Amino acid sequence: MKKVLVLFLFVLSGTMAKAQGNLQFNQVKFFQLNVIQTSSNGTFDFASVAITVPANKVWKIEAASPTSYSPSTGSHSFGGRITLDGNLLSDFYSTPGQLSHLPFWLPAGSYNLELRSSTSTPTFYFKGAISVIEFNIVP
Repeated sequence: MKKVLVLFLFVLSGTMAKAQGNLQFNQVKFFQLNVIQTSSNGTFDFASVAITVPANKVWKIEAASPTSYSPSTGSHSFGGRITLDGNLLSDFYSTPGQLSHLPFWLPAGSYNLELRSSTSTPTFYFKGAISVIEFNIVP
């Protein structure tokens, strides 16, 4: 009988518990950055964009992917680094392959998203993209 009572109290307390902030799906967002490497003196070019997570929302960055293209060879490859306020999201500098710190959660606020090239060779084109799921925070 004691086991039944303990089980009943455990189930009852579990149904009264609230979820982790009551998140409700709102929309999917996509951000893209472009860089043309213009220097061959050892500097690395970058592009940045300001993004804002609205009040009563939270973003979950699901994917971040930098790629590069060389017009002289016609080849595409992975290359570059994507950061958010200095926090590394995705890095293709490292060998062999991608270093990723995803998913990445963002509370309401303003942030700087940056794509940095991975070569000092001129006329390389870099593109970066991130995919975000936006949630409403419901009371």
